[in-house]
Amino acid sequence: MIYQYVEMILLILGIAVLMVLTFRVSRLSMSLRAGGSSGTSADCRAFAASLISMMSSRNYRELLRTLNERLDANSSLIVLFDGPRMLDIQFSSRDPNASFGIPELEVSQGGFAERLDRLFEKVRNNPVIIDRGLCTSFLGGIKGDNSMTLGFANSDSVYGVLQFIGRDKPFSQKDIDSLSSHRDSLQILTRDQVMNHLQMERRRAAEVALRRIEERYRAIFDESMDMIYHADGQGKILAINAAGVRMLGFEKEEELVGLYFRDLFFDPSQWDFNSEILRTNSFIKDMEIVLRRRDGEKIFCLEGASTAFDGTGNLKGYSGIIKDISARIELNARLMRTNMELTESNSKLQQAQDQIVQSEKLASIGQLAAGLAHEINNPLGFVQSNFSTIHQYSESLLQYADKIPELDQDDREKLAAKLGIDFIQQDLSTVFSETQDGINRMAEIVHNLKGFSYQDRSGEISELDLNEAIRNTLVIARNELKYHTTVSTKLQPLPAIMCNAGEIRQVLLNMLINAAQAIKGEHMPEGVKGKIRISTLVKNDFIVCVIEDSGPGVPRDLRTKIFDPFFTTKEVGSGTGLGLSISYDIIAHKHAGRLVVNDSSLGGARFLIMLPIISADGAQELDELEE
Repeated sequence: MIYQYVEMILLILGIAVLMVLTFRVSRLSMSLRAGGSSGTSADCRAFAASLISMMSSRNYRELLRTLNERLDANSSLIVLFDGPRMLDIQFSSRDPNASFGIPELEVSQGGFAERLDRLFEKVRNNPVIIDRGLCTSFLGGIKGDNSMTLGFANSDSVYGVLQFIGRDKPFSQKDIDSLSSHRDSLQILTRDQVMNHLQMERRRAAEVALRRIEERYRAIFDESMDMIYHADGQGKILAINAAGVRMLGFEKEEELVGLYFRDLFFDPSQWDFNSEILRTNSFIKDMEIVLRRRDGEKIFCLEGASTAFDGTGNLKGYSGIIKDISARIELNARLMRTNMELTESNSKLQQAQDQIVQSEKLASIGQLAAGLAHEINNPLGFVQSNFSTIHQYSESLLQYADKIPELDQDDREKLAAKLGIDFIQQDLSTVFSETQDGINRMAEIVHNLKGFSYQDRSGEISELDLNEAIRNTLVIARNELKYHTTVSTKLQPLPAIMCNAGEIRQVLLNMLINAAQAIKGEHMPEGVKGKIRISTLVKNDFIVCVIEDSGPGVPRDLRTKIFDPFFTTKEVGSGTGLGLSISYDIIAHKHAGRLVVNDSSLGGARFLIMLPIISADGAQELDELEE
């Protein structure tokens, strides 16, 4: 396609030059015919005709030789100008040993430009200049006795200078007159030659520019890693680059030229669809297509193409670039498969984590089971005792009620005294009150235990009063704590926070059990209990829960390890090593908080649980943080 554009432009330029020359020569011929009819001699007409022939054929040396003979001059030169720039220089001499050249020293010293300026000024004022005596060419380098200079100029600039140098006798008016009848012809021809030179320069510049453009686009065409193709209006391939040949599994471009591009589509109807879009919109961009390799393999591609139409609106052809994205498609498919596998693994991991958390909860409850049984057994014991008492009281009351209708007043009083009706009336309210307390105590334990052990599979976020959660957890852990520790609390009023309540209760229980076990492991003297202190406060945008104990504390070299899974300092069988790891994950990762350990003023460890204050309106923010 590029070669066709270059040839077309050069053809247009050639036609333009030929038309100008034909027009100028025809005008000059008409002028000469008119001159002949007015009395110009046959010799003048012949001489003029020879000038036209030589100038038209650009045979300047023959023209100058002819003029030298006619004027009996030794040497002559003609120079064509475009402003101060010389377009052409031609020289002729009757002396075969004569030579011509512009002295480089004069050019470099600037005298040449000044001499040209003076010459141009002279010929604009006087088109014919005669000098006598020893003369030098206006360009330098040629010397001789006597000279005649003819200038060809318009109102703006000089475009040609013809100079004769060296003759035994000075040039005269007769010589001027002998050329005057041809001066117009010479002027027209000189001006035409200047125009021809300029046109040729422009043509050469256009050729160079087009050649560079063609080389640049040819380099793009040949070296592109993507397919570049040209097809005619019917979709027949006219040209395709090496990348396209390789992409389609062929060896040579010639194997593809002449094939219909439609036949290279895996589904030819896709070509029909794309062609319709191209005819309507004149281009397509990043259109996904599937081609067929020579061996039948699919090639997934992106195509960008445009159309060319002739002057009548008929489709001339297509040009396009096709990029092979098969590797990208395969990579995306692998990534999708990997993502699906990762999603499945993440789901399994989440399920495993939920199971571990629930197992840790059950393990914690298991550790507390005996204590919880004891806590329930105490109120259950006096509830059972009171139930027996109530049963006895009810039998006495029913017996008394059955006998009343048969007895008089004295017998009634004797029977009431015998059955202890007065005592029953006094004691019954106390028995019911104690029983109600026992039932309430068991209900509280069961309620707290149920709330703690509940597994929130949906990860529901709800409001939580942290102080109330601490109190509930202390109820659950009471039997684990009361024999070895005394617990003190300093709970400041706190705003409700949005969190996973079950998980926060799990963290509190883990912290309290760890503190109790650490104190128990100290082997305190009999009758001496360790201390656990729990305090809460609001600091900046966080709720802070501080749990301190008087146990042995956490050595500094272990503080970076205690939150690692399965790390424990307890004896084998005394723990899973997951309590603090799960607690850290719940606080830091799921609730965007912090869990920090340092030294306590009680002598043991101090754990700081920091949770961001997020209201009910900001529950979605916590969901996003957890994700």
